Amino acid sequence: MKWCVLMGSPRKEGNTAALLGPFLEECGALGVEAEVIWLYDRNISPCLGCMACQDVVDRLGCVQKDGFAAVFQSMADCGLILLATPIYSFFCTAPMKALLDRAIYAGVKNYGREKGPKLLGEALRWGAELEAVIAAPGVSLPELPRGVRVVEVPDGLLASIADTETPQGVVFVCRGKPLALPSALEGGRYLILDGVQDPGNVGTIWRAADAFGAEGLILCNGCADPWNPKTVRATMGACFRLPVYEVEEEALPGLLERSGLRLYATALREDAIDIRTAGLERCAIVIGSEGRGISPQLLALSEKAIKIPMRERCESLNAAAAAAVILWEMAR
Repeated sequence: MKWCVLMGSPRKEGNTAALLGPFLEECGALGVEAEVIWLYDRNISPCLGCMACQDVVDRLGCVQKDGFAAVFQSMADCGLILLATPIYSFFCTAPMKALLDRAIYAGVKNYGREKGPKLLGEALRWGAELEAVIAAPGVSLPELPRGVRVVEVPDGLLASIADTETPQGVVFVCRGKPLALPSALEGGRYLILDGVQDPGNVGTIWRAADAFGAEGLILCNGCADPWNPKTVRATMGACFRLPVYEVEEEALPGLLERSGLRLYATALREDAIDIRTAGLERCAIVIGSEGRGISPQLLALSEKAIKIPMRERCESLNAAAAAAVILWEMAR
């Protein structure tokens, strides 16, 4: 594994460098390659806030030609990033701040000029069946398929149509994909949400499942509607890429058996095992709601109970945070 150390100090023999020395020695003893990048040597300009990088999805997209691109590539190629910087005036040094600002915008690609058009672009990219697009004056729309109805309305009317307090210039209607289960599931990594009723949590988990390579998401026992607008917005486009299914609890055993998948449950029971030692190949993992947890029926059906190791003073994680940890472990 390669680690990347971003050094934000202007002094190569200062306190930060002295504190970093033992860390680098330990890295060497562990056989870890650590690349130290002195940011004051790299000529990294502050972010312009132009958002040009948000219009480019297949590369960095930053319009500034300086040392940022090479540093960003080193960050992308490593397994761990360490920020080593003194704190001046209650914040990190200028080149460190410039790097972090630009890395967030150029790397995440979730800060487009208009959130509505960005989600519309994701729908088009992944083949959603659009029926109508309603836009405010001056909003630039992507090329739409023939047959899609486009209506321009005043800002005030759009605000009355949208379900958000500050609509982003466009709303659209498309057909949701079928939620019915296939006879058998393909692949070997699934999450089952049991009664997770918060649309934001369901959407965030859906997005994480797509990011970490799960094959799908299964909803049971009264989860939030996957096509609720809040759910869809929280997925940041994952709803158009990763399948989601709704299922009755009693149908799960037969489905998992036909699919060759084991059923595990996240639960704080005495027999629960550490997720790091559970062996998560070809399985479906149940995550319960924060209010009532996993139903007794699903717990009884589960082959194992697994837990996420935490400090004793912490009782639990919310459903979305727990799902992200589980998905990461499944992907490793």
